[in-house]
Amino acid sequence: MAAIALVAMMTHIVLNALLRFGFGSPILGTHELVEYWYLPFLALAGIPAAQLNSEQIVVNLLTERMSEGTARVFALVTLSLALVFSLAVAWFGLQTALHQASIGASGGVINITVWPAYFLVPAMFLLLSILLFSDLVDIFRRMLTKESREPQGEPNSSSGRTS
Repeated sequence: MAAIALVAMMTHIVLNALLRFGFGSPILGTHELVEYWYLPFLALAGIPAAQLNSEQIVVNLLTERMSEGTARVFALVTLSLALVFSLAVAWFGLQTALHQASIGASGGVINITVWPAYFLVPAMFLLLSILLFSDLVDIFRRMLTKESREPQGEPNSSSGRTS
């Protein structure tokens, strides 16, 4: 979706420039559409996309020296903190979006309606929260699967089972 929005924005800007300099008649509101609609969507869509594709910045200096179990615990803590932060941003973003909708926020020279764009913040951070939660569940599953594969002790001579 972000790639489509980027292509649409670039097409819109190029057409505006061609019409402005070629025919002296630019597309009305191009600056406002780019500022209030295209760019916020592109900036916000990149956040969950980075999480989905595991393209976020990772500092391995500390985690490379940890044991596998400690690194997983560290990942659980950081993902949990990121999830709480993401949900908080979504909540406060929703409050702001509802306020902007209630006053019918608009902007720019042409008085373009901008309040719907405020709903991008809670939508994208809610999506990020879902992705973070999914990553947490995945780490828990891997931890449980690894624990179930490890031997649980020496075989008991009387029953033949592990203790």
